[in-house]
Amino acid sequence: MSEIAARTGISPSVLSRLRTGERAPTPAQVKLLAKHLKLGGADLIHFGELAVLARTPGEFRERLAQA
Repeated sequence: MSEIAARTGISPSVLSRLRTGERAPTPAQVKLLAKHLKLGGADLIHFGELAVLARTPGEFRERLAQA
């Protein structure tokens, strides 16, 4: 995790909270992580969608899951 932190500029503690779901990534963090992971095309779009979903309040996520 320290290597990812060094390459993205995201602190290890923030990365840890992102990994455990304790915190949702900001759009800027999503861009940094996607670049580090060398995501492109459909993978980049899916990664961004997952990040948006992570920032969506639980009540709305439950509604989306039922739809």
